[in-house]
Amino acid sequence: MNRPIFSLIYILIFFGILLLFSLQAGADDHHYSKNKILGFSFSKEAKDHGNETSGLFAAWIFAAANISIVTGIGIKKLRKSIKLPEKSNKKLAKFNKFQLKLLKPLHYILNPIALIFALFHLLLSNCSSSILPELGLLITTVVLATGVCIKFKLLPKKLYSFVFKFHTSILPVSAILIILFSGHMIID
Repeated sequence: MNRPIFSLIYILIFFGILLLFSLQAGADDHHYSKNKILGFSFSKEAKDHGNETSGLFAAWIFAAANISIVTGIGIKKLRKSIKLPEKSNKKLAKFNKFQLKLLKPLHYILNPIALIFALFHLLLSNCSSSILPELGLLITTVVLATGVCIKFKLLPKKLYSFVFKFHTSILPVSAILIILFSGHMIID
């Protein structure tokens, strides 16, 4: 199997897992406490069931933060794997450049905000049956930290290539999604 099609399959799996995760999280209708402020539960009783609102906020913010990156990768892979007429190829390249220029700043702003919501979600929830949510948050933090190091050039040149390959690889993102999805399935 050639590399562009293999990458496109990974992207489709990424969106599928994200869709399944959001549908599963949205379908949770646990006991709701009277101690709610804007959908966030602060009672001990509600902590036993988790706090879906903060988790959904984190998931949707992560999705919004990374949609331009996933779209950009998808367009690049599409252009490489399918022989398009030169005019269409140039239009796709121009669109990709435009959408990245317009939306990539959101990647830098929204990912840290989503991480804060994810931490908030973890603190409001109680999960004694699985360590997977904590592991997913740890890996997410590492991926975000590598992105910060890349963006602000905080790395020595010897490490830059390795960290860049790690940050842009589909493997950490896939691991995060699988771990979080599995962890939430165990909890529910």
